[in-house]
Amino acid sequence: MTRLEKYVCATYICLAVALGGVLGYFKFAVYDISKASAMQKDENENVSEAKENEINVPTGFVPIKAELTAYCNCAICSEQWGSQTAMQTHTRVGVVATPKEISLGSKLFIPDLKKFKEDCLFDVEDRGGAVKIKSDGTYIIDVWLPTHEQVKEFGRKKTIVYLLK
Repeated sequence: MTRLEKYVCATYICLAVALGGVLGYFKFAVYDISKASAMQKDENENVSEAKENEINVPTGFVPIKAELTAYCNCAICSEQWGSQTAMQTHTRVGVVATPKEISLGSKLFIPDLKKFKEDCLFDVEDRGGAVKIKSDGTYIIDVWLPTHEQVKEFGRKKTIVYLLK
């Protein structure tokens, strides 16, 4: 192969690499723009869904990041305490156990639990070993439910709850 042929071959290779890179860039840029457009469309749909499901939080409530769990009166959940709460009342629908940073007797508005209590207002009447504030500031809140089956079905739910000032 002559010196000229080598230069021509090298030029073709460089040209192919440059064109491939340019075409690859445009392919990436077009993909990125179409992806951004699709994300914007999804975001607009989510905003309209959120407006449909808007929550009317009563005045005087402060939002708190929370992780909800559940407990019942069985020996697995409540050990020897049974239905007795930390306030010396008895457990019932609408009772929650919170960390000590939330005073006993406080009220919480928990919109995600509307199926358990229509007005979404819960009474802080209990404490527990599992209720605490996590390192990221999330409050673990334990919601009382009538049966252990409901407790198992409930699982863990991350949400925003509202504390009455």
